[in-house]
Amino acid sequence: MVATEFVYDQTTPVYAAFSYLDLNIEKLMVTGKPPVPIERNLLTSCVIDMAIGSTVEGEIKKTPFLNIVYNVKGYESIRPTNTRATGQSLGPWPPKGYEFTIPDRFKKKS
Repeated sequence: MVATEFVYDQTTPVYAAFSYLDLNIEKLMVTGKPPVPIERNLLTSCVIDMAIGSTVEGEIKKTPFLNIVYNVKGYESIRPTNTRATGQSLGPWPPKGYEFTIPDRFKKKS
């Protein structure tokens, strides 16, 4: 049996959901080289578009234009090494002066 977890409700006010996306965007900006082939983005975007269109119109869509071949050799994206993403995207949270953003349930009891 294979399962995929899409939502994990962390119990801390620091969320790591976009940490690796942020790291890969930063790597792209610094090196000028994308962490994955652009063909992968094209494929995922088109699959989602066709799935939504197919659902809305109530018919199966043929997608011969998605017969795209690509090679990942030479690409290296930053991925989590733990079971779940850890850490945070942007330095200490909350930034100084934004402590009001912490929900009461996460505030330290004095």
